[in-house]
Parts: sequence; C-alpha cells; structure tokens
Amino acid sequence: VRGDLEGAMRLYQESLAIDESLGDRRGQAATLAMMGQVLVVQSKLNEAMRHYQDALAILESLGDLRGQAATLHEMAGILAVRGDLEGAMRLYQESRAILESLGDLQGKAATLHAMAYILRVRGDLEGAMRLYQESLAMKESLGDLQGKAVTLAMMGQVLLARGQRLEGIRALRQALEILDQMGAQGDAALVSLMLERVRQELEEAFRSAG
Repeated sequence: VRGDLEGAMRLYQESLAIDESLGDRRGQAATLAMMGQVLVVQSKLNEAMRHYQDALAILESLGDLRGQAATLHEMAGILAVRGDLEGAMRLYQESRAILESLGDLQGKAATLHAMAYILRVRGDLEGAMRLYQESLAMKESLGDLQGKAVTLAMMGQVLLARGQRLEGIRALRQALEILDQMGAQGDAALVSLMLERVRQELEEAFRSAG
C-alpha cells in the first residue's frame, strides 16, 4: 500500500459502512483486512491487529477457511514485528494447518518460509533449514521461480551462519541466477549484496590469517 494512506483509509471506512448497511459480511471482512494493511504501513500495529481480529471473527462465522488462513498469516507478521515470536509461530502454525486441510501448497510454502525465518531469528538454524527445504520443494513443484529464489537466498544465509560457506555461496548464486533470468532487479541486487559481503568477509579472513 503506497501513496495517500489517509485518503485510502477514508475510502475504506466508507466502504465498510456500506458493507455493514448491506449486511455484506464477506465484504466487511475484506475491507477490514485492507484497512489492516494500511495501518501496518502506518506502523499502527495495535489498530491493525484489531482490524485483522475483527476480520477473522467474521471469516470464522462464514466458515471461510482460506480467508482465515490468510488473516492469521498477516496477524502473525504483526506479532513478529512486535517481537512476540512465540505468538507469531502459533498463528503461523494455525494458518499452516488450515492450508494443509485445503491442499493449498502455495500458501503452505509461504507460511513455512515465514516460520523458518522465526526459527532463524530464535537461533534454531537446523529447524529453519528444514522448513526452508520443505518450502523450497513445494515452490519447485509449483514452478514458482521467484519464490524458489527467495527461499534459496534465505537458505544461503542459514548455511553461512552454520559455517558452511561453500554451500551458502552456492545457494546464493543459484538464487541470483534465477532472479537475473527473471529480470527481478530489486531482489537480484539484494542477493548480489549478500554475495559481496561474503566475499569481503573471506578476504578479511585471508588477510588476518596471512
């Protein structure tokens, strides 16, 4: 969400009022979720969480499992930003369970990727790697090249943190190759920066050893 956030919020509030007057519960949930996204960008995380919670309650009453999974994922992201990693992991796990019941591989792959990041931050590199590998396998089966590249890049960072430099560099180079082929310049630039940092660290290590 970019641009006139205040203006966007006013329009969403108008839309929400219309949804409520029409008794359009699904529309209410969708609008509340969009308002939540704007509030996140505005760093109003508590308000964003309340909007997502309201949306979740409506989706639960409608039995909309896919919507519930997506909303839980967004709520988990807010908890992670607020530093509540345990709470975030619980919500990601709830989202994953729903996605598994729906057979939604793409959603599950994204959730596993997010869960792996939480484990990585908590220092559980082995657990993070396992989840990244699961996510990678799903993305490969779906032909999701950009998702595969992003996960490879994250795996590369975990491998480097584990002291597996060659494997880490290989994973980052694979990610960069995919992103270059796709013309994803922004992501490619980030991975190039990671590789440059590794090169500098290796050079420094060699100089120190010499």
